[in-house]
Amino acid sequence: MAKYNHQPFEDWVYSRETISPQEELALQEHLQECKNCLSLVEALHEVEVCLKSEPVLSPTPGFTARWQTRLAEKNTRRQKRQTVNFVLFTGVGGVALLALLVVFMWPIIRSPYPFLLAMVYEITLIYLFLTTFTQAGITVLRTMFSVVPGVVWVSVLITMGGLIALWLFAFQRLVYPRRVIV
Repeated sequence: MAKYNHQPFEDWVYSRETISPQEELALQEHLQECKNCLSLVEALHEVEVCLKSEPVLSPTPGFTARWQTRLAEKNTRRQKRQTVNFVLFTGVGGVALLALLVVFMWPIIRSPYPFLLAMVYEITLIYLFLTTFTQAGITVLRTMFSVVPGVVWVSVLITMGGLIALWLFAFQRLVYPRRVIV
């Protein structure tokens, strides 16, 4: 008896699709020599006969309604459980964050005077920085407008407008390509 690789033959036996004539011939030759695959075919045939001979049972009356009711109850329980879990998780997280906030803010709560002084100092620094930056910017712009002639400014503005228009056109072409109907 020749030693065969049983896998393709078992696949063909279980396959519900039609196989080619060459495969069918190879399967029949293999079944004549291989008792294992032949017993597999016979067992499969017996199972199919048993399944076809048994009457098809229909569900008891009201099965669909009971199943739908059970499914709705299960979904309701799951939603309630998720809601409770979300509320608990959020509550525990909120309490933990509040505890951390109290721990870190405790020195400020005990004595807010140094914190208020530091805040006034920082606000004053920000105000001074902004006023200095604004004055420096105005000085630079005045100097540039007095040194550079108006024709250059107009040409720069026209060039910038053209580049912006070109960019918008290219962006529109890339985002909304033309559709060709064939």
